[in-house]
Amino acid sequence: MKTVTINQLDKFEGQEVQLKGWVYNTRNIGKIWFLIFRDGTGLVQGVVVKGEATDESFNLEQDLNQEDSVIINKGSVDRGLFRSTFFRTYRDDEKKIQSSGQDERIMKPPKDITSGIKPGCYDKLETNGFVPINTH
Repeated sequence: MKTVTINQLDKFEGQEVQLKGWVYNTRNIGKIWFLIFRDGTGLVQGVVVKGEATDESFNLEQDLNQEDSVIINKGSVDRGLFRSTFFRTYRDDEKKIQSSGQDERIMKPPKDITSGIKPGCYDKLETNGFVPINTH
């Protein structure tokens, strides 16, 4: 089974593929819950419906944490995960900062000169600010 990224999904409509990524968020409204899944190239929202999913799959929402690693493939869909999906990719542009006139750059933040950096592990980012494909 071919592993693809979210930003490639539209090229594989109707085909069996595998996604690897992590939990971005979950939301439960009773008999339906939503999993927002990301892989560094975009987001996918999956819908899990009680009665359509196996009990094990439906109850999985209680065990998932933000940032948990997830693989989505035909087996998970057959068990009721991702009955329907919605995906979005993001695009950003580098511009001039109006107040300073400096060029804005997407990059790995240098810890020694970046103020207000959020705690986290930036080790897997390339200098361009992106995680390489197939990074685990």
